[in-house]
Amino acid sequence: EPYFLDQKLSLGGEVFYHENSYSSESYSYQTFGFELVAKKPITEFSFGRLGYRIEQTNIQNVTPVTEGGVQLGMDTCMMLTA
Repeated sequence: EPYFLDQKLSLGGEVFYHENSYSSESYSYQTFGFELVAKKPITEFSFGRLGYRIEQTNIQNVTPVTEGGVQLGMDTCMMLTA
Protein backbone atom coordinates (compact mmCIF):
# COMPACT_ATOMS: atom_id res chain seq x y z
CA GLU A 1 0.00 0.00 0.00
CA PRO A 2 1.34 3.46 -0.78
CA TYR A 3 2.31 5.72 2.11
CA PHE A 4 3.25 9.40 2.17
CA LEU A 5 4.32 11.17 5.38
CA ASP A 6 3.48 7.98 7.36
CA GLN A 7 -0.15 8.10 6.19
CA LYS A 8 -2.07 5.92 3.75
CA LEU A 9 -1.94 8.51 1.00
CA SER A 10 -0.71 8.26 -2.57
CA LEU A 11 0.40 11.20 -4.68
CA GLY A 12 0.72 11.19 -8.43
CA GLY A 13 0.77 13.33 -11.49
CA GLU A 14 0.69 13.39 -15.23
CA VAL A 15 2.19 15.61 -17.91
CA PHE A 16 0.52 15.06 -21.26
CA TYR A 17 0.46 16.07 -24.91
CA HIS A 18 -2.08 14.64 -27.36
CA GLU A 19 -2.36 15.48 -31.03
CA ASN A 20 -5.33 14.20 -32.98
CA SER A 21 -6.07 14.67 -36.65
CA TYR A 22 -7.33 11.22 -37.64
CA SER A 23 -10.72 11.06 -35.88
CA SER A 24 -12.20 13.88 -37.94
CA GLU A 25 -11.51 15.12 -41.43
CA SER A 26 -13.04 18.48 -40.48
CA TYR A 27 -10.44 19.64 -37.96
CA SER A 28 -7.40 18.66 -35.89
CA TYR A 29 -6.54 19.49 -32.30
CA GLN A 30 -3.71 19.49 -29.80
CA THR A 31 -4.13 19.15 -26.04
CA PHE A 32 -1.40 19.55 -23.47
CA GLY A 33 -1.16 20.14 -19.75
CA PHE A 34 -0.59 18.50 -16.40
CA GLU A 35 -2.50 16.96 -13.49
CA LEU A 36 -1.66 16.44 -9.81
CA VAL A 37 -3.62 13.81 -7.83
CA ALA A 38 -3.83 12.68 -4.19
CA LYS A 39 -5.71 9.48 -3.19
CA LYS A 40 -6.64 8.20 0.25
CA PRO A 41 -8.31 4.86 1.02
CA ILE A 42 -11.78 5.09 2.58
CA THR A 43 -12.53 1.38 2.83
CA GLU A 44 -10.79 -1.75 1.60
CA PHE A 45 -12.32 -1.34 -1.87
CA SER A 46 -12.84 2.44 -2.24
CA PHE A 47 -10.79 5.62 -2.05
CA GLY A 48 -11.18 9.38 -2.13
CA ARG A 49 -9.44 11.35 -4.84
CA LEU A 50 -8.52 15.03 -5.04
CA GLY A 51 -6.98 16.34 -8.23
CA TYR A 52 -5.99 19.53 -9.98
CA ARG A 53 -5.66 19.63 -13.77
CA ILE A 54 -4.74 22.35 -16.25
CA GLU A 55 -5.03 21.68 -19.96
CA GLN A 56 -4.95 23.77 -23.11
CA THR A 57 -6.61 22.70 -26.35
CA ASN A 58 -5.81 24.16 -29.77
CA ILE A 59 -8.28 23.56 -32.63
CA GLN A 60 -6.75 23.85 -36.10
CA ASN A 61 -7.35 23.13 -39.77
CA VAL A 62 -11.12 23.63 -39.60
CA THR A 63 -12.85 23.08 -42.92
CA PRO A 64 -15.40 25.68 -44.10
CA VAL A 65 -18.26 23.18 -43.58
CA THR A 66 -17.82 23.20 -39.79
CA GLU A 67 -16.27 26.61 -39.31
CA GLY A 68 -19.60 28.15 -38.26
CA GLY A 69 -20.01 25.66 -35.40
CA VAL A 70 -16.44 25.49 -34.12
CA GLN A 71 -14.54 28.36 -32.56
CA LEU A 72 -10.99 28.54 -33.85
CA GLY A 73 -8.07 29.11 -31.51
CA MET A 74 -7.25 27.87 -28.05
CA ASP A 75 -9.08 27.01 -24.88
CA THR A 76 -7.52 26.70 -21.44
CA CYS A 77 -9.28 24.65 -18.80
CA MET A 78 -8.53 24.31 -15.07
CA MET A 79 -10.32 21.66 -13.01
CA LEU A 80 -10.38 20.77 -9.34
CA THR A 81 -11.92 17.34 -8.81
CA ALA A 82 -12.91 15.54 -5.65
